[in-house]
Amino acid sequence: MEKINKRQKEKVKSKSSSIKDKFKTRIKNKGHSMENSRYLSMGEYIALAKKTVNKFAPQFNNGLNKEILNNDDAISDIASAIMYADWRFDPDRYGSSGMKKTLYSYRNQCAIWAINTYITNKYKKKSKDHMS
Repeated sequence: MEKINKRQKEKVKSKSSSIKDKFKTRIKNKGHSMENSRYLSMGEYIALAKKTVNKFAPQFNNGLNKEILNNDDAISDIASAIMYADWRFDPDRYGSSGMKKTLYSYRNQCAIWAINTYITNKYKKKSKDHMS
């Protein structure tokens, strides 16, 4: 009985390690790196999110930055968007105009998209509340 259990455990270990290797290979092939050295801490991402909200939210609506800064879910969504920007950023990619983006500008663009999503979801929720 013990021999079978040991064999089964070895098979499971080898399967899980091969799955991890396949995942890492897939990520690497897409140009994404899993290196921790290029990522910031969670606190730094939240601080970046707050800075981008203060910079860009007033351009959409006066007072929107205060509203977002008082909403922990909104700040975490914007911080997540910035994290994904770091993960997806490809320094070798050229846009349709033939120009490259910097990591800084790509982070800002992703934060702006997240702010847009916040606004869209806010108005969708209002329209659903009026209909019911």
